[in-house]
Amino acid sequence: MSKSKKKRKKTEPKPKLTAAERQAKRERKGDFMTIFINGKQKRVRRPQTIDGLPVEE
Repeated sequence: MSKSKKKRKKTEPKPKLTAAERQAKRERKGDFMTIFINGKQKRVRRPQTIDGLPVEE
């Protein structure tokens, strides 16, 4: 069984991220880009590139 997380009250501040969590968040942000489809934001993976050029070229 997994541990149940303790719920925080709406008045409590969010806990700070650790340095490793912040770095992982930055790396994930670079892997995805935001596009609009039917007026809604969607996160999609960036196309693979080699030295800034698409892989197909």
